[in-house]
Amino acid sequence: MIRARTREPERPTEQHPESDALILRDQTADGMASTAPDHAHLLKVGIAQEVVEVWSAWRDGAPPTPEEATLAIIYYAEHDAYQSVV
Repeated sequence: MIRARTREPERPTEQHPESDALILRDQTADGMASTAPDHAHLLKVGIAQEVVEVWSAWRDGAPPTPEEATLAIIYYAEHDAYQSVV
């Protein structure tokens, strides 16, 4: 799962490309879920990968830059929809 910490703690759901992010395992060896209490849940890694694949497919196979991929993932996390082609 991807967890992110916002630049502004008073606005915990607002993510930015500059937000601190972590990738955590779904479970540790003892069966407990990994946590990072100062980071909010953003997306599961598989969904983030799918978001980037769809972004590329909708743009004739062009690979996104790291910033474009990040913005597409944030958009999906906030809207539960893929970022449209503009």
